[in-house]
Amino acid sequence: MNNLSIERIWQDNDFFEIRVTAVSQLVQATTNVYITDSDILQLANALATFPQKSDSEISWQVSESSAIQKNLSLKVLQKDKFGHLLVEVYMIIKDGDCGENHHCCFYIQTEIGLLNTFGKRLSVINEPNLGAKITLVDDNI
Repeated sequence: MNNLSIERIWQDNDFFEIRVTAVSQLVQATTNVYITDSDILQLANALATFPQKSDSEISWQVSESSAIQKNLSLKVLQKDKFGHLLVEVYMIIKDGDCGENHHCCFYIQTEIGLLNTFGKRLSVINEPNLGAKITLVDDNI
């Protein structure tokens, strides 16, 4: 099942840490990233109003100013004219046992309505509640 979840797992005064889990039919990957309110608001606004025109796409990555490491990006593309979308997920996954980083890139398939709703709900992550979590598809991942 294609899904995306974002959960607030740690916080400080100026930034916080989120856990992002992405699931396609073949891959499931999880990474943690440090982020700010403005990063989340930028993504939320873009997703809630996508697409703006027939050839719209969104490219978003954690900015260097707010992240200790740039290890997450999302790119949203229109798959067809019927409202089907592809979300390209790119993550750098830290392997704690060997100290190496692994790069993972794959697509999640979704629809415009699900993505818009996810964008509108994303502001919940900016509230200072540890454990706040949203998913693209209401499912446990």
